Amino acid sequence: MSWLEFLGRFHPVLLHLPIGLLIGAFGLELIQRKSRSAGMNAAIQSLLFWGMVTAIVTALLGFFLQWEGGYEERLLNIHKYLGISTAVLSVVVYLLKKTTTDHRAYLPVFGLTTTVMLLAGHFGGSLTHGSSYLSDQMPNGLRSLLGLPPKSAPVEEITSVDASSLVFQDVIQPIFRSKCTSCHNPEKAKGELLLHNQEGVEKGGKDGALFIAGDVENSLLIKRILLPLDNEDHMPPEGKKQLTEDEVALMEWWINNHRSYEDRIQDVSVPDNIQAVFAKSVKPENPVFRLDLKDPGEKKLTSLRNEGVKVMRLAAENPLLEINMSYRQDLEPDFLKKLFPIADQIAYLNLSKSNVTDDMIRDLGRFPHLVRLYLDNTSITDAGLESLKGLEYLQYLNLYGTGITDAGLTHLESLPHLEELYLWQSQVSDAGVEALQAKIPGLEVNTGITGNNLGGVIPLQAPVIQVDETLFTDSVQVQLILNVDGIRVYYTLDGSDPDTTSNLYSKPVTIKRTTEIRTFATKPGWQSSPVGSKQLIRSKYRPQDVTLNVPPNPKYQASGPSTLIDFNKGSNQFGDGQWLGFEKQDVTATLDMGSAVPLSHVTISCLENASSWIFFPRGIQVEVSSDARNWKNVVRESYPEATEAASPALKNFLVTFPEQNARYVRVKITGQKTNPRWHPNPGEPCWLFMDEILVD
Repeated sequence: MSWLEFLGRFHPVLLHLPIGLLIGAFGLELIQRKSRSAGMNAAIQSLLFWGMVTAIVTALLGFFLQWEGGYEERLLNIHKYLGISTAVLSVVVYLLKKTTTDHRAYLPVFGLTTTVMLLAGHFGGSLTHGSSYLSDQMPNGLRSLLGLPPKSAPVEEITSVDASSLVFQDVIQPIFRSKCTSCHNPEKAKGELLLHNQEGVEKGGKDGALFIAGDVENSLLIKRILLPLDNEDHMPPEGKKQLTEDEVALMEWWINNHRSYEDRIQDVSVPDNIQAVFAKSVKPENPVFRLDLKDPGEKKLTSLRNEGVKVMRLAAENPLLEINMSYRQDLEPDFLKKLFPIADQIAYLNLSKSNVTDDMIRDLGRFPHLVRLYLDNTSITDAGLESLKGLEYLQYLNLYGTGITDAGLTHLESLPHLEELYLWQSQVSDAGVEALQAKIPGLEVNTGITGNNLGGVIPLQAPVIQVDETLFTDSVQVQLILNVDGIRVYYTLDGSDPDTTSNLYSKPVTIKRTTEIRTFATKPGWQSSPVGSKQLIRSKYRPQDVTLNVPPNPKYQASGPSTLIDFNKGSNQFGDGQWLGFEKQDVTATLDMGSAVPLSHVTISCLENASSWIFFPRGIQVEVSSDARNWKNVVRESYPEATEAASPALKNFLVTFPEQNARYVRVKITGQKTNPRWHPNPGEPCWLFMDEILVD
């Protein structure tokens, strides 16, 4: 990129200055003439001067910017000549104001300048956002007044398809239309790439072919989609609506199997994961996802997180939110009130296994856009369900392990979008379920399993390991929740897999040290459950301070270094505001315990998400000191590189060493630094994400 092209990119930064200055001067001129005074002449002349200067500079920068290409020529020329005219007319207006007292051409020329400038702005907006940018969201009443047709329904992101559907036209093209054509259309072809039709996709752009049939890893389309969100070449760019995991999977499937644009689904191999995506398209999308809701703003979300509320977005740049308050036994009677400022944006609310009561959820009607609600294993009764009557978008409701009866189900009959209802181990009858399904056609009700009706057809589920906190300072009680009557549950506390010679569960287990509990269930005539596990980490000492040798990336800095010692665990979503992110760096954290204490364990909590270029550490070294000057190395561990992509995962890296008496602990974490060779973008800088360092 040349210097002139670089300067051209400041055109959209400066263009608002002449607009504001010249309109301000025009307004003052009209006010002055109405008041018949000349007291504003100096201010008007000053505004005109700077409006003239910025108009000339803006026009010049726009001239440089056009060299980048990717703009529709007709719109570009209209915008360019209107911009030049604005600059010239601003000079004329300024000279008329400065050299004459009241030239009769002054006000008409000033009015013409303002009109031309506004037209230049309109066509500039069309050049950037498309010529239909204003009319797309215009109310139908105004459209009719202006002679425009009614606006069409939103583009479906994943269309309903069958075996005869065309792969490109019916599956791939809708994704391009909903996520890509705002920047790649005949009026605005960024990178000389058009994605509004088959011809544009076939042709590719200035960087070459869009994809290589049968070769996903080397296809430019997939490479750009999988780049980190903050990478300049990531597509769609940051701030635009991103592709979902399902849409990325569909793109990869299309490229791997592409032979012709006339391919039908029945003509190509359809693996299980793609069949699952198509299955989702059979049901219409919940209309709540099409509402134009205001973004809650990061300030509100940060404030709630500081109050201990786990809140995250459903997707990047999506205003809808998920609130997770499961397992909380300290919810206050009016806890919902603190969520009122973001009530319109909450789509998922998880209150499972909490101390929530009927009275505490009486205000659920204030959350009009709830889609999923988890009330399982709570004390909710029929009375509490009356609060759900107004939730017209509610699609999923979990009432497993509650005292709900047939009477309570009548409160659900008015929920038009309810599709999934879980009632296992509640007090409802088969007749009550059938009556509700008659009121809500298509409703799927899960009432669980019993030994009498299924026997050994399916395996037992692993016992649920219920614990208030996975991080604790002294001790914690663990309960193993049984999912079928008459089973025996065995467990271990040393990280080994349990068998029938292991500890038999009979009452809550008290854990007083860092432990991995593993458990499984058996019952005569049934298939044994898989092993379930959970790591519980004791951090007897809470550091008084922590410093880092390098700062986290500004995009992923949570609450700064103190995030590592705040006892608040992050989720598997790296953008949830609880993670520190470091790009292509090793990190050294120095912890001050406040005074000398006996230490023998350090745990580092990390995240891995290969598709977002985030990997677990490759090594951890721990040093201790009594004075922060003389350090003693006590342990060094190394870890293997990931060998394949997997779902986002959290892992606690526990390092153990002979007991040391020390005040300071220095933890050196070695990152992966670059993507491994098997990655779609090998050798590119990757990330290290941490949320806690715990000392015991």
